[in-house]
Formats: sequence, C-alpha cells, structure tokens
Amino acid sequence: MTEGLDPLLSVAEISAAFAGFAGIVSAIAHRGTDVWQPGNLTRLHLMIYSSLAATLMALVPFLFALNTDVINWTLCVGVFAAFLVVFSTIQIRTFIRLVREGALNGYVATFSAGITLFGTGTQILGVFGVFEAGLGVYFVGIFCLLVVCSIAFVRLVTATIMAGME
Repeated sequence: MTEGLDPLLSVAEISAAFAGFAGIVSAIAHRGTDVWQPGNLTRLHLMIYSSLAATLMALVPFLFALNTDVINWTLCVGVFAAFLVVFSTIQIRTFIRLVREGALNGYVATFSAGITLFGTGTQILGVFGVFEAGLGVYFVGIFCLLVVCSIAFVRLVTATIMAGME
C-alpha cells in the first residue's frame, strides 16, 4: 500500500544528494587548511545529519509497508516525533553555545531551530491527535529537515566564499 508515497521517495533522493554535496563542499572548501572553523564545522554536521535523517525518515513508511497492507501512520509519526525531539534538543544546545561564542549568526540559528521546532511540534500534535497522523503531517516534518539542510548548505557555501575573499 505505497500509493501516494512518491513525494517521500523524491525527498529521500534530494536529501541524499545534499549529503553528497556536503562531502564535495567539505573537500573543496578546506583543501589548503587543516583547521575547520567551529561555525563551518557545525554547518557541515547539520547539513549531513539533517539530510541523512530526512533520507532515513522518508523511507520509514516503506518499511512498514513491507509487512502490512496498511501503514500505521501514528506509529510512523510517533517514531519521527521522538527522533525530532532528540535532534532539535542537540541542535538548539549547539546553536546556543556557538552563538554565544560568536561562531554562528544568531538570526540564522534561531530561524533554523524554529523550523526544526515547527516540524517537531507538528509531529507531536499528530501523535496526540490534534492533527490527523498521516502522510501530510509526516511530510511536514521531512520537509522541515530538508529546509534546515538547505539553510546549512547555503550558509556553508557562503561562509566558504566569504572566507576565500578575505
């Protein structure tokens, strides 16, 4: 019963491509230096973790579809909500520390964390029945991870370009 799950496959492919870009950017950006700046290292980690998480979580409903004809969306959304609670907690703690140190822009970090919290809140509300746990709610969380990955990618590339101009 995988009808209507094509958007999840598309997001999984896009997220996997972002993970590949992270490797390319890291190889090109620091080919002459041995030391990563803490902000750029955090952006790279965020890009890799969010892209791989989006890829993995986009494929979870297909795992449920292997064993049954009906996907238990409440279980999928619950697993995703639990993951996002841990992911957002780690992300926010890292952002707070690096913003205090001056390694990250506070506005971008707040916006990125806000997107992650929006995805987390949507999943939690889906688990508790405020929203109907289904593909729509699940896709919102996946899309939030993809947006966070995109922000980290853009910031990493622009920081690398700006560092090269100095």
